[in-house]
Amino acid sequence: MIFVHLLLTLAVLLFIPSQIFWLRQLRALGRKVIPSRSLRLWLAGLGMGLYVISLAMWLLPRSGIEPAHLTIRAVLLEAPFRWWVLSSLLGFVPIAAFYLCKYLGQGVIKVGSMLLPPSDPAKAAPAISSAPAAAL
Repeated sequence: MIFVHLLLTLAVLLFIPSQIFWLRQLRALGRKVIPSRSLRLWLAGLGMGLYVISLAMWLLPRSGIEPAHLTIRAVLLEAPFRWWVLSSLLGFVPIAAFYLCKYLGQGVIKVGSMLLPPSDPAKAAPAISSAPAAAL
C-alpha cells in the first residue's frame, strides 16, 4: 500500500512542473506562429479556460454511477484529457532527466575546476614532436 502512495505522490509532484513546462513550450510556439498579440492572448485565455474546466472535471469526484457504455462526454472530453495527462508526464520525465544530467555535469565541472590547482605550463610534460622517429 505504501508503494501505491509513493507512486501517487511522485505522479502529483511531477504533474505540476510538467504542465508548467508544456504551457511554456506552447507559449513559445504561439509567439512564433501567431503574429498578433491580441489574438495570442485571446486564444491563450480560451485554451486556459478549457484546460481548467477539463482539469476540474478530471480531479473532482462525480456523484452517481458511471455508465458502462461510452458516452459523448467520455469520448470527447475525458479520454483526450487523460491521454494528455499521461503523455505529458511521460514526455516530461526524460526531458527533466536530460536537463538534470546537463546541470549536474556542469556543476561537477565547476567544482572540479575549483578543486584542482591551475595547471602551470612550466611544470607541464614536454611536448611530443610530430616528426617521425629515426629508423634504427
